Amino acid sequence: MNVTQTIEELVERLDRSVTGITRRAAIRRLYRRLASVAGTEVERSSYLVLKQLVADGPTRITDLAHEHGVEPSTMSRHTSGLEESGLVVKRADPSDRRVALAEATGKGASVVEKVEAERHRIFTAILSRWDPSDAARFVDLIERFDADVTDLLQQP
Repeated sequence: MNVTQTIEELVERLDRSVTGITRRAAIRRLYRRLASVAGTEVERSSYLVLKQLVADGPTRITDLAHEHGVEPSTMSRHTSGLEESGLVVKRADPSDRRVALAEATGKGASVVEKVEAERHRIFTAILSRWDPSDAARFVDLIERFDADVTDLLQQP
C-alpha cells in the first residue's frame, strides 16, 4: 500500500474496484452459482426482493419498490416473476384492499436459506485464507464504507 497516494488516486482505485466487483462476469457467475445451488434461476435483483420478503414478512409492493429504488410497476414485475416461480404469493392488504402485499412462500424461504448457506460457505473460504486481523479489518472497513455511503446519500 502506498500511503503517499492522493485522495484522487485512491478514489480512482476504489471506483475501479467497486466497478469490477459489481460488473465483472465473476459476480454474475457467483449469483448463477448461488441460484443453481438453491435449484432456481432467479435473477439477482429478484433474489434481493425475495430475501427481503423472507426477512421482513409480507410487504407492500410500493414499499418494496421504494426500498429497492425502482418504480412500483418494475417491482410488480419482479414479484410477478417470483410468484410464477412459486417463491412469492401476492394478495390484497387486509387493511386496504387496493394495496398489494407480497409474501415469500415456504419454497421461497428455502431458496433464500440455500443461497445464503452457499454465500456463507464461499465467504468463509475466502476470509479463512486471510490473516485474521486482515479479515477483521476488511469487514470493519466495508461496514464503515457502507454506513458512510448510506449517510451521505440520505443528506439533502
